[in-house]
Amino acid sequence: MNVIGVTRLADVTGLDHVGIPVWAAVRPIADESSISVQNGKGPTRIHARAGAMMEAVEHYCCERPPHRPRYASFRTLRRHARALDPESLGLDPSAEYADTLPLEWLRGTDLIAGEQVWLPACAVLKPRREDGTPVIRGSTNGLASGNTIEEAVCHGLAEVIERDAWTLAIIRGVLVPRVRVIAAAVSAGVACHLSRIHDARPEGQLFPVIAVSTLPEVASRLAGRFRAAGIRLVIREITTDVRVPTFLAAGWEPPGTGRPHFYSGLGAHPDSRVAMTRALTELAQSRLTVFQGVREDIDKIARLDGDADRPEQSLWLADGPEKSFDAVHTYRSRDILEDIRFMSQQLRSVGLEQVIAVDLTRSEVGFPVVKIVVPGLEHWAARHFDPDLVVLGSRARRYLA
Repeated sequence: MNVIGVTRLADVTGLDHVGIPVWAAVRPIADESSISVQNGKGPTRIHARAGAMMEAVEHYCCERPPHRPRYASFRTLRRHARALDPESLGLDPSAEYADTLPLEWLRGTDLIAGEQVWLPACAVLKPRREDGTPVIRGSTNGLASGNTIEEAVCHGLAEVIERDAWTLAIIRGVLVPRVRVIAAAVSAGVACHLSRIHDARPEGQLFPVIAVSTLPEVASRLAGRFRAAGIRLVIREITTDVRVPTFLAAGWEPPGTGRPHFYSGLGAHPDSRVAMTRALTELAQSRLTVFQGVREDIDKIARLDGDADRPEQSLWLADGPEKSFDAVHTYRSRDILEDIRFMSQQLRSVGLEQVIAVDLTRSEVGFPVVKIVVPGLEHWAARHFDPDLVVLGSRARRYLA
């Protein structure tokens, strides 16, 4: 705690009436682009406490380069080393990028090719360093820690797959119906008011609703906590063509409490049981994040995913086909390395040929920390804290063609 600047580890579970354990690690920092409180969640108090501390470790490691960066333009660097084209990661539209622009580069490992590769430091570190030229908007998407380097890689890989699924679900379920309303108005030669666009009914039928009665033991117990607290719980499968089980758990309370009343949590993992537990515990964590006052943008984020004031207009709370949890495709292994191999193979099956890991482990901390970058995966949803900037890749644009 002293090394990374954590001043307090606190059990904040009691701020909510759900009772699923959530802890907070308080780490005061001066940089306004970062969050000074990291939360951890889990089915038990010790899971949540460890999770909060590891989140703080991740942020500490992500704020500083693991080695002295290389400074060169992409055009120059690619002549001498294997380098990742910044354009493959989704450039910041406000950046004036050219392949002759000098950038800071960090060394990573392509886990599929087994080779060293250089990638822009601004795609790895957060917050941005003042002496670097940021051409990619930084985020903590894919930042992960673990007891071993393999565990950290597994967590980070699952997160980037999860965020890709989240983004594609929002595109398919919310954005596409709104685009159709605009197109119909243009075709008919009539005005299309914002209210009509906003009222476009989301495509809830695209994402099955998991029957709560079919959940495995741990997930069933967690779901029961929400029901007992009077919270409407809807769990949807949003697994993509990558075929790694991914769920979104949405919770809704009637308005009138004077606080945001829509919350959601995500989870992805080769083992559907783990993915489900993550989604439910993250739902609990998202509620506590609001109650603590850690983030002021959560309500705005919730409204992007669906209308928090009108549940019938929410993608996540809309009606959809019911599906048994046992019908969800799953891959179960006793070896974390096998989980990594499975997810890497699934990514390759949809044409994504690179899985890059940057080792951010600090000797003064000791816990393995990595940043996972998969060129081609979508991560707009990971940038909801700045929703006015939308960067979509080819996987998302195919639904808008």
